[in-house]
Amino acid sequence: MSFIEKLFSPGHSIAWDYISSFSELHEILPHIHDFIGSCQKTRLVEIADGVWASPTASIARTAVIMPPCLIGEGAEIRHSAYIRGNAVIGDNAVIGNSCEIKNAIISDNAEIPHFNYVGDSILGYKAHMGAGAITSNVRSDKKPIVLHINGKDLHTKLHKVGAFIGDRAEIGCNAVLNPGTIIGKDSIIYPLSSVRGYVPERMIYKANGNCVQREEKYMGWKEDVLEKILSLKKKEFTLDEVYQFEDELQRLYSNNHNVQAKIRQQLQMLRDDGILEFIAPGRYRLTR
Repeated sequence: MSFIEKLFSPGHSIAWDYISSFSELHEILPHIHDFIGSCQKTRLVEIADGVWASPTASIARTAVIMPPCLIGEGAEIRHSAYIRGNAVIGDNAVIGNSCEIKNAIISDNAEIPHFNYVGDSILGYKAHMGAGAITSNVRSDKKPIVLHINGKDLHTKLHKVGAFIGDRAEIGCNAVLNPGTIIGKDSIIYPLSSVRGYVPERMIYKANGNCVQREEKYMGWKEDVLEKILSLKKKEFTLDEVYQFEDELQRLYSNNHNVQAKIRQQLQMLRDDGILEFIAPGRYRLTR
């Protein structure tokens, strides 16, 4: 699994094929404009020059949207939102009151609802920004941004890099994500935090780099099983194919000693949610 896939699960953005074509996170940012220009827009309508939106998107008349921009199905662009171009807004995403977005990919169901700035950044599936949280994208000394990942420095040669926020991450109110910050899947950032560097997945960032592991009771079994299913990259799949991820799920949930039963339970929950359908004993189909 690539580092990009550790942050963002397949299938949760119209831009996924574009995102996954790169080996380094920062390489995605300079070419968002080109992606928007070249991607298929069969579900979208050009509502203004260079601005394509789904007919099911809700866009306030007071919102300002600069081209190029893609807005997905069921997305909500609220009062006084300001989208400055080079923006991909995913299905059911929320861009709220007085929020500013530029050169960013906002994945499906992500929420940027109140007084946020998100520039030169990527937000994963169901990532959430608390009120007033921002991604700072320029160093005070104007030097190029360096990413710090697992003790290694990656020199981007870019002067504008915001944050890379993994799936289901929660960013607390008025937090500042300094240039080049990376937040892993399912991590929580406390309000008023000033964060830099890399916060691994499933962590709680409290203050001054102090992180603790999230307890298992807060983990997302259903989301993890769905992520494994999507990684198969096929519409129909078998129960045995999902069982292949038993060891990975066991490592994530070390206190659970009957992973296969838990997988079957999550498949039933995904069926109840309308995400899967049962087609034959031990066979399932994704519905979306």
